[in-house]
Amino acid sequence: MIINELVSNSLKHAFPQGKEGEINISLRSINGDEFELSVRDDGVSIPEDLDVRDTESMGLHLVRVLAEQTLEGKMELNRTEGTQFRLLLKRAKYKPRKGFGYGKSTDIDSGR
Repeated sequence: MIINELVSNSLKHAFPQGKEGEINISLRSINGDEFELSVRDDGVSIPEDLDVRDTESMGLHLVRVLAEQTLEGKMELNRTEGTQFRLLLKRAKYKPRKGFGYGKSTDIDSGR
């Protein structure tokens, strides 16, 4: 959802009147506990006077809430040579689901 909202925002606002450009998406591990998700375009930058933390844009609000509250991350905005949203996300702790194991029959597996 985060990538979809940020790419949609770039397509809608960064390239007016048929202007060509690029949108780059990257995900990399920073250290053992964090990932960096970056969505960058080289189009028209988000205006300096637009506060993305207090905007009426439902998409940007959703991105912030998902990144900061749901995924316990941090969102940064870079307006240099286009727009870049950089999300620092903590690695989720893996917890095995009860009833779902390799080689074990479950109601789903057996059709019951």
